Amino acid sequence: MKINLKKYIGIFVSCSQFMQMAMPLKVYSKTVKIAEEEQHNKQKINSKIDSLNRESKIQNEEQKHVEKQISDALTKINNLEKERDKLKKQNTSDDESIDKSVSEMENLKKKVNEIDVNVENLKNDSEDLEKDLRYIVLDSYTNNSNNFNNNISLLINANNITDFAKSVEYTKKCTDYGNDVIASYSNNIKELETQKNLKVQQYNDLSKKVQDIDKKINESNVIISRLSSLNETLSKDVEKLQKVLDETKLRSKFIEENKKKCEAMKKKLEEEKEDPTMAITQIINNKKDKVEQIKDKKEENLEKKEDKEKKENKEDKKDKEKKENKEDKKDKKEDIKSKEKEGKLNKNEIKNKKDKQKKEDNDKGQKANQTWINPLKGSKYKYERGFVAGGHKGIDWSTGGKKIPVHPAKNGTVIHIGNNKTKGFRGYGNHVLIDNGDGYTSLYAHLDDIIIKVGQRLTTKDVIGKTGQSGNAKGIHLHYEIRYKGKPVNPAKYIKS
Repeated sequence: MKINLKKYIGIFVSCSQFMQMAMPLKVYSKTVKIAEEEQHNKQKINSKIDSLNRESKIQNEEQKHVEKQISDALTKINNLEKERDKLKKQNTSDDESIDKSVSEMENLKKKVNEIDVNVENLKNDSEDLEKDLRYIVLDSYTNNSNNFNNNISLLINANNITDFAKSVEYTKKCTDYGNDVIASYSNNIKELETQKNLKVQQYNDLSKKVQDIDKKINESNVIISRLSSLNETLSKDVEKLQKVLDETKLRSKFIEENKKKCEAMKKKLEEEKEDPTMAITQIINNKKDKVEQIKDKKEENLEKKEDKEKKENKEDKKDKEKKENKEDKKDKKEDIKSKEKEGKLNKNEIKNKKDKQKKEDNDKGQKANQTWINPLKGSKYKYERGFVAGGHKGIDWSTGGKKIPVHPAKNGTVIHIGNNKTKGFRGYGNHVLIDNGDGYTSLYAHLDDIIIKVGQRLTTKDVIGKTGQSGNAKGIHLHYEIRYKGKPVNPAKYIKS
């Protein structure tokens, strides 16, 4: 049986072509799905952050309200304590006033008792005196008959009329003196009774004052008791409010922690998606500025050199004119020979310049037409993610957990080396930026180590470093970008995946 090899070869080639078409579509579908998941996760995180912000706002308002309640309650407690202390102080003063009044009352009571004793003594003395007078004089004047008999008795017993008159006069004087003494006793008794009444009135006033103060103290004690009870209630309320405040603060802290976690997740997503376009543009511009500065410096040095040469040429010209005047024919012949020699040299220089320019043009053409290669060689890598406009800015190749060499995708010069902390490149980890000429740059990120330096000229055979997991990377892989004038373009259009 004859086998048609051409037929089978054709079928095999067709299948290969179909597989090559199908694989990119499958990878693109996976890349789009990842981008959609990332967008969904970002929206979910933003929604959660918004919800936490609203809840945080409510918690903050509640916290402020509770803090105000506690502050008001503490102010009330402070005012009540001041009022209570004031009442206690007043009660202490009133107690002292009562003690003083009671002491005064005791003194008044003693004085009243002393007055009573003095009055009693005066009364007794007055009564005794009256009795004595009654025996001495007043009995003789009790009635007319008695008085007459007494007078007769005095007259009979008298030696003469003169003695009788003296006896009568003596009796009268005794009577008058007794009456005066009795009147004095009576006045003293009245004065003492007046003093007694005054003391009794003072005693009664003090007694009333003591009763009033005692009543006031009792009322103050009732108020103090109420204030203490109210303070105790307010203190319990403050304790409850403090517990509510502690719970609110705890809840706020929990919300803030969740917010920080969400913000960190959001930042991680944003850092992973951070667009280094501005940073790359700045690096390119800085390189241009440096080139211009070097060029300007070279031109300045060249101008100085030319000025110096012109000055030297003027001096040489004068010397030559003198020599030419001395030697005519000989110099003319030598000049002719030298000119012929210079003509030959000029022709060679022009030819060399043309050849050099042609070579440079050829090199430039070759450089412009140079194709981009895959920065990873061999079969130890797997295509994971592709370029998505407005999303993923390059291609991800995973290396199965192994660190393999990374090569430049095209010849170029290293213009930037950075890490995960480099501004504009956060999330990229250890990374390298190469200027590939004609406005193109290539970026290699998440590297494990870097073995080249800024300013170094590289070819596709050189090694930049090894794949790694630095920055925001889930596993060991290479993130690769091609940019034109700083803006990301799809690497799949330039190299095979």
